[in-house]
Amino acid sequence: GTGTVDESAITGESIPVEKKVGDRVTGATVNRAGYFQMKADRIIAILHYPPFDEMRRPSHMMEIIAAGGADLCLYGHIHGAPNFKNLPDSLLGVPLCLTSSDYLDFKPYFICDLEAPHA
Repeated sequence: GTGTVDESAITGESIPVEKKVGDRVTGATVNRAGYFQMKADRIIAILHYPPFDEMRRPSHMMEIIAAGGADLCLYGHIHGAPNFKNLPDSLLGVPLCLTSSDYLDFKPYFICDLEAPHA
């Protein structure tokens, strides 16, 4: 079908955007008019806390993320250079990416184009 969606949570644009069959719709958009059946082409889990414990073992949340078919997991709450060592690149088949601001040297990280974990 066709309709309009509010993408302001993502883009900041207050005017709804017209969508038709085949157009991309980003998560966190709100359907304002029309009917849509959408299929996710990527699932990204975003967490505040790491999806692993101090021994770098997967948490229960990581198990849920993997079982849900996530393509990527972004997480934060690890700060300070000494704590950036031995971080897992993936767990249970899901690539991981630390997004703490000090880890990223306080540079914005555009996740829409993210294909692989931050190196």
